[in-house]
Amino acid sequence: MWGTWQGLALQQILNLGDKKFCDPSFGCVTSNSDTAPWAAMVVGGLAGIGVGWALAGTKDVLPGTATLISNSAFWGTWYGLALGRIADLRDDGLFTSMLIAGNAALLAAIPAAKAWQPTSSRVRLITAAGLAGGLAGLGIDLIANTDDDRVALAIPAATSALGLLVAAATTKQKRDLDAPESDEAQGNALFQWRNGRKLTLAIPEPATFQIVDRAGKLRTMPGARLRLFAARF
Repeated sequence: MWGTWQGLALQQILNLGDKKFCDPSFGCVTSNSDTAPWAAMVVGGLAGIGVGWALAGTKDVLPGTATLISNSAFWGTWYGLALGRIADLRDDGLFTSMLIAGNAALLAAIPAAKAWQPTSSRVRLITAAGLAGGLAGLGIDLIANTDDDRVALAIPAATSALGLLVAAATTKQKRDLDAPESDEAQGNALFQWRNGRKLTLAIPEPATFQIVDRAGKLRTMPGARLRLFAARF
């Protein structure tokens, strides 16, 4: 996922695949490619899989460590967007701000995760508080009816940061959230029942399905599976 985003951002910043046409009478015009962003995302995604496997594919990575690093990367990207708009950056400058902030947050989260060693449940709880704070900020935007888009982004950025900080502080002493997790696969169903209820983020999985076409023939088709419920008793 991170590699896919990196590919898109770099394509937009470097204008890869775009063509520039110049005419002495009308000046220069840039033609944006329709296929270059998709190609960049495919290449970035494949590169991300390769780099991820090389760095972590043969090592034991705790679920909480992985969750903290991935969530930190996305939060960094969000603050790169907010701070970029506050600084009145646009187009390539805004993509650059998001790219730098996201990668900086990802790299900073690696030693932080090793030192802190949180559980994935606790990280998700903190992230949920940050999202709630951001939604509260959007509500303030609607009530205040602000016309300045920089202010409109600054408010939810501040309230989401407040939500993250409050959740990190208030969950600090809860032993059930700080309990170590096993290396056993946790699954990716939307709702899981393993030693209690747990609501998680369901991720589509590649899968194949056998279907009967209109001619009555049995065919195997590629698709995606989304697990909604998983339980262990």
